Amino acid sequence: MVKPIVTSVDIAADPSFVWEQLADIGAHADWMTEAESIEFLTGARDGVGARIRVRTRIGPMVVADVMDFTKWEPPKSMDIAHIGRVGGTGRFELEPVGSGTRLTWTEILSFPWYLGGALGAAVAGPVLRRVFMANLRRFASAATGSFPPNRDRA
Repeated sequence: MVKPIVTSVDIAADPSFVWEQLADIGAHADWMTEAESIEFLTGARDGVGARIRVRTRIGPMVVADVMDFTKWEPPKSMDIAHIGRVGGTGRFELEPVGSGTRLTWTEILSFPWYLGGALGAAVAGPVLRRVFMANLRRFASAATGSFPPNRDRA
């Protein structure tokens, strides 16, 4: 059993505003440091049925991660299925907290044998948790105008 990677951040904005920012799938590469590029594989750019290919780099590991959006419930949640080399599911969930929004990102990933299988996923878990947490903080800052999105990744 692969342990879920769960991260969350509180954002000083209402859920509808946060959803509007999050629903711009093409802009995810602006705040996800590991996402080098996002290519839409379907005519849909959002919602159930949209499919994307994300060139993902974490350290020396590079994969083309293909994802299908399987659930789209504005302004509450979106789910994806990883159908590329790295399998699994992901979810962004928004909930009102005080006068703001808590954005929670959950990933359950399975790695192929040549990336270490279950052991690779277990070793990668703490690294990915730190990467995803930094991404959520970057998203929160960009969404509220605290600093510009991460456009130049070296």
